[in-house]
Amino acid sequence: MCGCRQATTAVQEPKCSRQISQVGYQTGSQTEAAPELTGGGGGIGFWWEAGVVKYLQQRYPSSMAKWQMRGASAGALTATLAACKVDVDRAFECAKRLAEEHKLFERALGLTGVWGNIVRQWLDEVLPPDAADLCRGRLKIAVRDMHTFKLVLIDDFATKSELIDANMASAHIPFFLDWRPFADDKLNMGRFDFVKLKDPNEVRHMISSGYEYAQRMDVAGALKPHFGNGP
Repeated sequence: MCGCRQATTAVQEPKCSRQISQVGYQTGSQTEAAPELTGGGGGIGFWWEAGVVKYLQQRYPSSMAKWQMRGASAGALTATLAACKVDVDRAFECAKRLAEEHKLFERALGLTGVWGNIVRQWLDEVLPPDAADLCRGRLKIAVRDMHTFKLVLIDDFATKSELIDANMASAHIPFFLDWRPFADDKLNMGRFDFVKLKDPNEVRHMISSGYEYAQRMDVAGALKPHFGNGP
């Protein structure tokens, strides 16, 4: 979902969720409303979310720097990249190179059995050295506590390695979702297999689709109430 606590409408996005909400933060003696960007589970649909983030980074860089971030599963990766101002195109090129190095496109089982180590390596390469400082207190990653089976939010990261560990814990179990209509009417790709390895050209298309969706929302005036006039 994409919406705001003060808004009356919400739009459904492809196999993922993104929410705009308000959380409190202190500025002097005043408590003001800080917007929050939330990425939801979506497997390979992460790249669509990344396309949305790419547009927001380019169009509203100053506003994005003030936002709180929250994510679960693939959405945790999205939120982490957004909080660390990671260039989406660079992240894609790194992922493509790692896939080629590990010969993923030649493996009959694709990502099965090797996905975790590759994602960890990818995060280590694309996240900046001060990633923990950038995310501490600003990014909340949802994980499942296996003792209580409750969802908990982690927002205190001592090191970059701890931040990566939190992302890996959140994204450990892939989401298998049933088909549902897309709000993005330009994303006419039929049923998504969200755990299937995609061809690099398909991934590029997903990034472009997310970018263009955010652009259309912006032109329609849906983003201005949350981001202002930019940049």
